[in-house]
Amino acid sequence: MKFRLRWLDVAAAACLLALFIHSPLGASGSGSDPEPVGQPSDPVDEGEWPADEPIDSLKEARDLYNDGVKKMEKAKKQWQESKTDKDRAKAVKSFEKAADKYVEALQFNPNYPEALNNLAFSLRVTGRYGEAMAHYNRAIELRPDFMQAHEYRARAFLALDSVAQAQGEYQWLIDHKHQGEADTLKVAIDAWVLAKAEGRKVSVEKLGW
Repeated sequence: MKFRLRWLDVAAAACLLALFIHSPLGASGSGSDPEPVGQPSDPVDEGEWPADEPIDSLKEARDLYNDGVKKMEKAKKQWQESKTDKDRAKAVKSFEKAADKYVEALQFNPNYPEALNNLAFSLRVTGRYGEAMAHYNRAIELRPDFMQAHEYRARAFLALDSVAQAQGEYQWLIDHKHQGEADTLKVAIDAWVLAKAEGRKVSVEKLGW
């Protein structure tokens, strides 16, 4: 199964990506790294796999997931260094390739919260908000305490102009003592609300990833 942008041309994709990419990359009020996953995960020992899943399938899922992380990091770096529409188009393609890897990982392990979260991230930054939301929801259903999924789902809510739901995720971060991430998200929410009230676009610096 391959993900390809069906309705965004390069210019439109560039505009959508600009709404979600933070500069400087990965800044957070707590000093922690707010990126979806960060570096690829280390291999998991056999004893850590769920007993009801074939070990080979889960290892294949982990390998594909790690490939997706590498491609997503490449896409984010390409975007940060882009200067032309052609450069940004390459970043979009790299996000699509990352999404492909997460989809493949989920074929081997459908109940993989990290892969669902990163798939949602890759779809969200290319403007596919509804699809992203479905994957965020599933990741949180599987792992209710998944901080990154809550934080990034809030940004998807903003993209869908669902400010109340984004504020609900902010409160979740507060309640679960993720103060740094909550502070970063509040900046994005406040910037979105103010921009909407003034009829202007949100700046890259304010909205972040």
